[in-house]
Amino acid sequence: MPDIRPFRALRYAAPQVGDLAAVLCPPYDVIAQQEQVRLHLRHPRNAIRLELGRDMDGDDARENRYHRAARTLSEWRATGVVAEDDRPCLYLHRHGTAWGPRLGLFAGLGLAPWGPDIRPHECTLNGPKADRLLLFRHVGVSLSPVMLLVGDDDEALLALWSRVMHDVTPILSCRDGDETHELWAVPSGPMQDAMLALLADRPLTVADGHHRYETALAFGAERREAAGSQQGGPWEQSFVCLVRMEDPALVVLPTHRLLKGSVPAVPDLLATLETRFIVSAEAWDDATAGVEQALAAWVDRLTEQGAIGMLLPGARLRWTLMPRPALLEELAQVTGKTSLARLAVVQLHHGLLAPVLGMTEAQWAKGGDLTYTREAHEVLIGLASGAFGAGFLLPRPTAGEVADVAGEGAVMPQKSTFFDPKIPTGLLFMDLGGPVVVEGDR
Repeated sequence: MPDIRPFRALRYAAPQVGDLAAVLCPPYDVIAQQEQVRLHLRHPRNAIRLELGRDMDGDDARENRYHRAARTLSEWRATGVVAEDDRPCLYLHRHGTAWGPRLGLFAGLGLAPWGPDIRPHECTLNGPKADRLLLFRHVGVSLSPVMLLVGDDDEALLALWSRVMHDVTPILSCRDGDETHELWAVPSGPMQDAMLALLADRPLTVADGHHRYETALAFGAERREAAGSQQGGPWEQSFVCLVRMEDPALVVLPTHRLLKGSVPAVPDLLATLETRFIVSAEAWDDATAGVEQALAAWVDRLTEQGAIGMLLPGARLRWTLMPRPALLEELAQVTGKTSLARLAVVQLHHGLLAPVLGMTEAQWAKGGDLTYTREAHEVLIGLASGAFGAGFLLPRPTAGEVADVAGEGAVMPQKSTFFDPKIPTGLLFMDLGGPVVVEGDR
């Protein structure tokens, strides 16, 4: 069973920083270089200085962004900029977003390898894990939570969380642009006990933060070995935020594809596609006003239909591709998982790119022949540039589809999901027992 734990959060002291929203930043893996610079300028105590400090000229093994993050956090703790709560709590978060208010519960999760209780839905890369492990070693604190999906079809969690928001005074409230944040602490007592009981037998699926969770596993193993003990220390947990799978404000955005090079002539292409998809065409003019809104509306329709959209350069048509039942059966056999066969991205990769256009899995895995974008209008820009032979718009995946794939022990293809909006870094931190000096650190 998942080992959900209250913890003593390390958090900003409002009198020391003023506007709490000004010290928040996105998680490291979605911060572009320009945004990194802007966040450094936004506030001298913005969490970016811990989460993703800037590389500097002259950096070497003795002085680099990991060392600067460690010194910064040490200084903030010594001067009271951040302080640890005096008792272990669970922390309820209401995140006001463009999609509506989304609820999440910050907690600790006892470390365990991937399995039926905590399940991944995508593969990880070594580079990001090496980076995060160096940061863990230097600061000894988990800065950003792993976002976990938890099923609540009986709405028991929702009812309990609603009671907290009604009966408990928030410890934090701030606005960050179009987003708002409220935080409630739930200390030991009947309400915390009820939450832990409800969560005790519900499997968890990682939505965001696979690299962070695997880094926590590696860091915990290092610290346990260094301590010469199997007994759990503060490093034997991961910092997590549990979100209800049924939350209407839990939004998963698609990542669209642009295919480099040329494709077969339209009549030949459509003739081949129609053996695998139900193909429908409609008039399309990308030079008219309101094209971005039209694309957004099309993605909404593709999501309702469970279909793929196809655009070709210079064409005055756009095509909707609905998988035929025979294709779904074929993909279930090819992948070995019915949950994967139902995914539009799998239908695109294995039902179109591979058999129709001759692309191999190795080609799209390395990304050399595909360009990815979350912005539908960037597909139009790419096609107009002449560098791409086709663009494919994908429907929005659902949290349920992600959980179904994970529940079958499978993983989704590269760049299949983007949960929006991200949980910001800086609301809470989790102490993992302090920094550790490891030979070979950069």
